[in-house]
Order: sequence, then structure tokens, then C-alpha cells
Amino acid sequence: MKTVQKSFDKYAERAKIDRTVSPHVLRHNFASMAAENGMSIFHLQLILGHADISTTRKYVQISEGSLSDEHRRFSPLTRINSRSKGGVRI
Repeated sequence: MKTVQKSFDKYAERAKIDRTVSPHVLRHNFASMAAENGMSIFHLQLILGHADISTTRKYVQISEGSLSDEHRRFSPLTRINSRSKGGVRI
């Protein structure tokens, strides 16, 4: 495992990445990005090889920007505001 980490460190340095890069970090990033792009958490669970869905949930970190976008898309207020035509807006 140390050989793999040394390779990651070398490539991170070449790419001028200032944060820790490891297989584990890439796995977390993949899980978060896949979920934000719409992948079902159940499919993600199978890809990651987790027996329990709660383990998969720990891997998925939703960004604030994504949370805001989803709120805007699905909030009942958005629907009410889009129907409002010159009336009082909430």
C-alpha cells in the first residue's frame, strides 16, 4: 500500500495539488460526484461493494452548491412562484 501512496504523492506533486490524494480520497470523491450526478445510492452501493447502505451514505458528501440547486429544483415555493403572475410572491 505504501508504494501506491508514494505514486499518488508523486503525481499530486507534479499536478501541483496541495491536498492529500489517496485511493481512499478518490473513492470518496467518486461516490459524492456520482450521487450528485444522479446515480442511485443503491447502484453506488453495489459499485463500491458495501454490504450495508449506511456505509455508502458515509461515503457520499453532498456539496452546499448541489444542496442549494436541489432545493431550488424541488422546493414547493419554486412551484408556487412560477405560477404567480403579478400577484403576491412568497
